[in-house]
Amino acid sequence: MTIGSFAALSLLCIVAAPATAQSPASGPLQVRDVLAIRGFADRVQVDLSADGKFVAFALKSPVRGAAKDGTRYFSSSGVSSAFRGTDILVTEVLTAKTTNLTDRGSNWSPTWSPDGRTLAFFSDRDGQARVWLWDRARRQLRRLTADPVRPYFGFEGIRWSPNGRRLAVKLSPAGMSRAQLDRLLPLPPSTTRASDSAAVTALVFDATVRDTSTRSSPPPLALNLDSTRSFLNAELADLAIVDVITGRVKRVAPHVRVMGWQWAPDGSRLAFTTRQPDGGRGLLVYDNYDLFVVDTSGKQPPRLVVPRMVQEYGLTFSWSPNGRMLVFESDSSLHVVSRDGGGGEARRLDAGDRAFIEGYRAPLWLSDDALLAKSSDTLWKIAVATGSASVVAAPTDRRLLEIVAPADAQRFTRKSVAIAVTDPATKVSGFRMFDLASGTMTGRLDDETAFGGDFPYNLDVSADGKTIAFVAERADRPSEVLVTQDQLTHMTRVTNLNPQVTRLPLGGAQLVQWAGPQGDVLRGALLMPSNYIPGRRFPLVVKVYGGSRLSGRLNRFGLEPGIDNVQLLATRGYAVLLPDTPLRVGSPMADLAAAVLPAVDTVIAMGIADPTRLALLGHSYGGYSVLAILVQTNRFKAAVSSGGFSNLFSQYGEMRDDGSAVGIGWTEHDQGRMPGNPWEFRDRYIENSPFFFLDRVRTPVLLLHGGADPTVLPARAAETFVALRRLGRPVELVRYEGEGHHPGSWSVANATDYWQRIFDWFDRYLMQR
Repeated sequence: MTIGSFAALSLLCIVAAPATAQSPASGPLQVRDVLAIRGFADRVQVDLSADGKFVAFALKSPVRGAAKDGTRYFSSSGVSSAFRGTDILVTEVLTAKTTNLTDRGSNWSPTWSPDGRTLAFFSDRDGQARVWLWDRARRQLRRLTADPVRPYFGFEGIRWSPNGRRLAVKLSPAGMSRAQLDRLLPLPPSTTRASDSAAVTALVFDATVRDTSTRSSPPPLALNLDSTRSFLNAELADLAIVDVITGRVKRVAPHVRVMGWQWAPDGSRLAFTTRQPDGGRGLLVYDNYDLFVVDTSGKQPPRLVVPRMVQEYGLTFSWSPNGRMLVFESDSSLHVVSRDGGGGEARRLDAGDRAFIEGYRAPLWLSDDALLAKSSDTLWKIAVATGSASVVAAPTDRRLLEIVAPADAQRFTRKSVAIAVTDPATKVSGFRMFDLASGTMTGRLDDETAFGGDFPYNLDVSADGKTIAFVAERADRPSEVLVTQDQLTHMTRVTNLNPQVTRLPLGGAQLVQWAGPQGDVLRGALLMPSNYIPGRRFPLVVKVYGGSRLSGRLNRFGLEPGIDNVQLLATRGYAVLLPDTPLRVGSPMADLAAAVLPAVDTVIAMGIADPTRLALLGHSYGGYSVLAILVQTNRFKAAVSSGGFSNLFSQYGEMRDDGSAVGIGWTEHDQGRMPGNPWEFRDRYIENSPFFFLDRVRTPVLLLHGGADPTVLPARAAETFVALRRLGRPVELVRYEGEGHHPGSWSVANATDYWQRIFDWFDRYLMQR
């Protein structure tokens, strides 16, 4: 198949979703259906066996993965919050038969051995998170070691040694109990969720009553800023080597905040990074890493090779094929350094001053003398000796997303390189194959899908380069595993992971475009009602998030991940538009209206939207975006602001229970887009705070907020509500006690109630004529 890669799969056995998640084949998509969707585990790559015959991946069930012990970072069995309720599945590429290897507990980070005979993964199936192995020939599981593991992020997986005899993993620090480790992590929210997950904890305030509620207990005292409690301590672990036959453990780097690690080609050393929260700037920073090398014999302590690299996750470094050098990215530049350090400084490869910014992949070595690296939308070959760069591939009509190689790859040995690409205009995704010697394109493949999964461009390739396994989705289909073979001639879907959703009639998507306020072309992803009839107009919900290019979500399932899936609205008769909303520094409020209102006019002109039935919806900064637009127009008949705020002054002064002030950097330098502090730019803060213009609002507003939200404190919704109520505007505030910032992490009962209130609000003001 080519474009039909998501067509019905007519062969063999596919693992179905649990029977309890089944839904009728007609009617609207239910919240329970969305909550039952099994998605790919956070930042865990699909892993293809070396022979290309089997692909392994981790799936998470949101319902089964909900925390039940009140913990935020690790469960009582040592499972990171991102991997609770996960299973390991293996699909045979030829037959598309999918087998669930795990039947209990949480299981993640499947990684094939170099020979493809053994699959290693993490599991707490026996009550504690440890390393387990699956023998492919015998179809048997065995626990490798009794020592508990301590990975936090999905990319902190298992690294097989080059000869496949040892594993490098993060273990729980020796000599430290779980209670001791918990004391190094931030306290959970001061208000906890009701233990009964079936209970709705919504506290409702409408415009006719006063708030008479009180807290049952005082808030905890603020912690001192020099407290040892920090979420950075979620990284604290021992980097260890485990013998695959005996299970013997050797802790080569104890008690470090290790993030990334790589084996030297001969297996004699490990290079690893540790997170350093103080980058010498007197501030808590998250992008500073020290690079160490340690002998895998464990006889010598780790040796610092490069201090204070500046990169996103501490993953962008790799060994040269001869094992004598390391290349690393720091502050958008490439550098090489001797493995021994020896006091010598790293040498920068200027490569024409091009920026090499990668969150998850280091440059690949073509030889000891040359590197393969991506900069912007061009693939470069870089000479190590001189730093000179030559173009390998530069597709003029596509954005270059990723080199097709394993996430932990260090060397590229094939003659042709495949790259994942997307069309910035149509949002169509695909692959291109280029000959490394000539730069000639030798293969191409496109599909109206988006590369899916939470790990960027979730894909892997067989050792011979002939089979690529990847995750993709489209507006009316959740993420699935697909493969392409034979020089990109076709792609085939090999899984059917959520039949309870795919059998429903869902809305299709199309791309729309209009002229922006600066004369630029803006686009939007338009999800059509599932009952769309040409010539008939439908109510339109505009989902906004200022500063984002939401048109890029055109081929995402329901345009939004998780609980935000807007097929929930499309299957209830609404059209939903996600527009691009570029913003400038100093004028985000005006820019929002200037981008969104022409978008609405475009969908009306297409004959799809009813101009008398328009609504706004947004969460977090999207909640701010909703209020910012409402104070500039009365065209919308209903609006929902979730987890949002209206006052930049208040957001600037937010302080969490641990004493951290989260709003200063956000407002002055980042998403808030103010050019400085409120004392320098008082007028700008007022001009871009909807709070000061709420008297202009005539649209009924529903405010939804988590009562334990640490990102946008509940007081931000309260002050918006109090102001609108004082002004006599139609407004309702619903606060979900004990819940955090995002409804995707809320209890099933509260998430369901959250959406039902949105349905009811829109139905009240848009469906009744």
